[in-house]
Amino acid sequence: MQPSEKAAHDILAMIEATYQPTHRYVSVDARSYSHLDQRFYDRTSRFLDGCELRRLADIEDRTITETPGTALMPVLVR
Repeated sequence: MQPSEKAAHDILAMIEATYQPTHRYVSVDARSYSHLDQRFYDRTSRFLDGCELRRLADIEDRTITETPGTALMPVLVR
C-alpha cells in the first residue's frame, strides 16, 4: 500500500469513527478540565444567567474524545 493510500484509509477510518449516528455524552465536572480557561466559563455563565438563561449541564462528547487516532483534548460543552 502506498503511503498516500494508507493516509487516505487512516483518515477515512477516523471520520467513520467520529461521525456516528449516536454519540455518547457524559456529565462531567468542569474543574477537571485544567486546560480550559475556567474564568471564561464562569464569567460567560454569569452573563448568560443575567439574560435569564440557565445552564443545563456540563458534558463531554466521549465519541469524539475516544476516536482512535485522534489526539484531541477533551472538550467541555456547557
